[in-house]
Amino acid sequence: MSQPDIAFRIIVLFIQSCSGKPDRIGSNVRNLMPNVPSFIEPIFIETPIEVLSAFLDSGCHMKDTFSIKELIGDFFFKISATDESKIPLLLSVVGQAKGFDQFDVRADFADIYRYLLELSTKDNISETEAAIIFSYTNDQVIFENLINTSKTNEECGLKFIEYFLKYSNTDALSQENNNISFYGDLFLICWRNIEKPIYQDFLSLFAKKFSSVLFIESVYQYTSNSSLKTDFSSVSKYLLSLAEYPNNVLKLLPLEKYFVVIKQAVEYINLDLLTIANPLEQNIFLVKGNSKENFHLDLFLITIGKFLLEFSDYLDSSESNEIVIDILITFGIIAEYIHDYFFLQNNDNRLSVLDDQILFVRTKLLTVFKNNIKGINLSSLVSIMNEDQSININNNLCLTVFSRLNKEMTKESGLSNLEMYHARLMKIYLDSLVELETSQSFESDVVINFNRLLSSPLKLSVVLLSFSKFYFTSNKFDRIRNYLSAEILGVKSDTQILEDGLKWLTLVINFFNSGVDEQENHEIIPFHRLNLIFNQLSKWLESDISYNESFISVRCQITRFLNDLLHGNNENLPDKFWGLAIHLCLDNLGIAQTEPNHLELQYFTLKLFISLNKAQKYHNDDWNENRDSLYEEILDLIANDSNHLLDLDYNNQPVYLCHELLKRICNDYKFSARLLNDKLTDLYTLLSNSKFIGLQRIGASLLHEIILTNQQDFVVEYQLQKSNLGSSDNLDQDDGLFKAEIPEKLIASIQLIDNAFADSIEFETSHEVSKALWSWYLIFDHFKNITYSIRSEYVNQLKAGGYIDKLLNLIFELVDVTNSSGILKKLHTSEESNYKIKPNDNLIQSYNINHGIVGEPFKFEMKFLLLHLYYLSFQYLGSYVQSWFNSIRDRQLKQKIEKFSIKYVSPLIVHKILEDVSKSKDKLTNKDENMSIKVSSAANEIKSVYLIDEQTMEMVIKIPDSYPLSNVSVEGPLRIGVKENQWKAWLLASQRIISLTNGSIIESIELFNRNVNLHFSGFEDCAICYSILHQDHSLPSKTCPTCLNKFHAACLYKWFKSSGASTCPLCRSAFNFRTPKSVGLNA
Repeated sequence: MSQPDIAFRIIVLFIQSCSGKPDRIGSNVRNLMPNVPSFIEPIFIETPIEVLSAFLDSGCHMKDTFSIKELIGDFFFKISATDESKIPLLLSVVGQAKGFDQFDVRADFADIYRYLLELSTKDNISETEAAIIFSYTNDQVIFENLINTSKTNEECGLKFIEYFLKYSNTDALSQENNNISFYGDLFLICWRNIEKPIYQDFLSLFAKKFSSVLFIESVYQYTSNSSLKTDFSSVSKYLLSLAEYPNNVLKLLPLEKYFVVIKQAVEYINLDLLTIANPLEQNIFLVKGNSKENFHLDLFLITIGKFLLEFSDYLDSSESNEIVIDILITFGIIAEYIHDYFFLQNNDNRLSVLDDQILFVRTKLLTVFKNNIKGINLSSLVSIMNEDQSININNNLCLTVFSRLNKEMTKESGLSNLEMYHARLMKIYLDSLVELETSQSFESDVVINFNRLLSSPLKLSVVLLSFSKFYFTSNKFDRIRNYLSAEILGVKSDTQILEDGLKWLTLVINFFNSGVDEQENHEIIPFHRLNLIFNQLSKWLESDISYNESFISVRCQITRFLNDLLHGNNENLPDKFWGLAIHLCLDNLGIAQTEPNHLELQYFTLKLFISLNKAQKYHNDDWNENRDSLYEEILDLIANDSNHLLDLDYNNQPVYLCHELLKRICNDYKFSARLLNDKLTDLYTLLSNSKFIGLQRIGASLLHEIILTNQQDFVVEYQLQKSNLGSSDNLDQDDGLFKAEIPEKLIASIQLIDNAFADSIEFETSHEVSKALWSWYLIFDHFKNITYSIRSEYVNQLKAGGYIDKLLNLIFELVDVTNSSGILKKLHTSEESNYKIKPNDNLIQSYNINHGIVGEPFKFEMKFLLLHLYYLSFQYLGSYVQSWFNSIRDRQLKQKIEKFSIKYVSPLIVHKILEDVSKSKDKLTNKDENMSIKVSSAANEIKSVYLIDEQTMEMVIKIPDSYPLSNVSVEGPLRIGVKENQWKAWLLASQRIISLTNGSIIESIELFNRNVNLHFSGFEDCAICYSILHQDHSLPSKTCPTCLNKFHAACLYKWFKSSGASTCPLCRSAFNFRTPKSVGLNA
């Protein structure tokens, strides 16, 4: 220990011995104090600070004549210059000194204040630094700096709260920043960690220090920054702990702010789309809405509902106070809003993982709301709607809530979306009681003042909807029904049509939606008046405003009205009806394409079209006259790609429902080939560009239909073209020949099939997956009922792009063909066989593109379709599939594929081949009595027998169980009258047509039989291949002018290419073409 250190410690001990007796400290010590800072060195700081600490604690400095401010300033200056890390130690000593609070740090210690300001902006301070700086939170600038620093990140915020409670003088808090924006981030941290006492203490401190308004605002801020995943249980528990009584907890909630949010949010609901399906049905047109275009849905409303449910147990049903009423109505509105959320939400923006939670919230909200409906009768509710002042609703929460809802609906016009929700809540009340009401009690107890209700159409619609089951058992509705239908006839001007006309027609439609069996047997509107209404509606549709956008709501209601009439007794409808309905349908379909945002018009028009088509027997002449025009409009709507791009803006249930109606129409009604061919390009575009699987399915199903039709014509045209070119001697003319090609749109759709399946198969829906697989399905449609030559050109096109390999590889990457309990279980209808599935029980051969796999999800359908495509590849690409199979190096994979194929696919192919050969025996033998075909299903053999002078020639085709993964064998056990090398050439040619050129077994048999037939008819064989008939069914038509040997054109062309010269392969002389006298045969 150094000498200064010993001396200073003696001074410290002396000063401490004089504690409480400052007069005992002599002048020497007092005179020494101003000189103490000069002794400070880097290794000698703490002892001088101890001297200062003892001196300040003694209290003698308060009586000294020298300046204590200068002493502290000198200490601060010297320590700052020597070792800044010791400043906190100095300030800690100074801050705890007696009488130090008489000084103003900002005014008296400028250097120290600057240091404190800098410290208050640091985002990472030590405990010692925190103890100092948080003792100065009574300084507004320092406090604001600390608050701002706490917002750097959550860790800084957490530290602030800890240090503030530990070191600050909370009594000195200023009211200057009493607002949520200043403390908001800290409050959020507290609410998110509210289960810990320290954060409860912080919130409680501010709640007591300031008004409760700031505290309630913090609750709102917390909930607005929360989500449906947030667990509010700890928050509710804390809030309950603050309330003097449990019911008082409701006063701590930011209900007013929630109500504002709800009122604003519901105004952005798209009422036009909601008309398609909602509890008020067509009556929603009575709500004017707010004409906002930026429609959107707000999940915050649902979060509010989840949060408020935490306090549902404290809604005292015995009290009808305003807070409880507000909360119950809020519960009801949010529950109904969730209903609309699921209907209107864009599927691209929808978080499906939250669906179950949102549904749970709705169920709970609706349960709480409905639990309030008790201890009342239906007549009491009707009395409230009748504005009966005599009814006593005091202390009855249920009646008070209903009364509040009723008051919101007294306006005749200008109703907002919020009133629409109020009407739906009233309907919930009425429906719950009407369900238990009998016809007798309704007739005797319920008195409806329709005159009063007419002033509030939305309220009237609620009554009509709820009481629909009494329409035909009570005469109370006769007068209002007649009144409403008569009012339609009084609407004349354009303004009246849009307001009164829409109102009266909307209300009348209610009487057609009773849902009771008696409706068909009752005349809702008298026949003579119905004719007058039809005339009136015709005038509306001919008015100057009938094609304005503002008239669309009227069009929708007229469409619904006419469609509802079709659900009754169609035989009694007047002739005027049919013409009006059909022409309205035509007009609407055209407008639906120019107004794609109004899906409601498209939806109701498509429903009318379906109803008209069902009832066409009652108006056959009108229907036949306009049927083609209607179908053309429907097809225009389907193929209108620009409209479907707008559907993406919605991509919700209304869009899905419209697409389902279009699909239903396409499934049930047949479009003409002319219409489909006119829209062929658009249909390919629909399949390849649409992001809606429903629309893709429609496009694919229509293409499936027209491709099969067009292929029949194409085969004929192709054969005619080939016949015209068949006699040409110019072998180089191949480049200009008529070619068979799969459409480029389909090829483009399968090019990136690997990318389509990279991730998409794991999702419930993917338009890329369906586009690729349905395009393959349509490609295989091109292979049905075509000739060998066309098939060869198609196969070459697919081989050139490597598309077949990609498909086959993908099938066994995505489908587990070893799991018998998975998709394989759905591939047959019988008890599973250990070896083969019988053809009649095998479902892999059946796929309906119109309906998919009924009862199974999209993912299952796509995997099933992959296996179906594998079956089709066996059927049409057998030799190529065999080549792909033989190229597989993975032995385990190869065994799995072979086992699956033998069990599920090959039996179908073999069975079909044998069946086709059996059906085609006459064609194959060309009615030659010397030739016969024998088919053995047991041995999977086909024998082609030729009888010559009571001796036989035979060719036997044996089909293996794994065909076409394994080659068929073509054998000739019996030969007569044919040289051996020629016989072998015929057998080899028949073998090649199956195994190398993807021909069918029927074509192989046909080739062999015709070779035999032509041989014995005197035709010469080709000097190159030794066959009379080439694989393309042509005869040797090219003759060497020197040696006179004959050759097939195709064989000669190959010889020229391989030899590099146009010389005869036998005599080597130059080959000059001449046309033979005989004409070649073409397939």
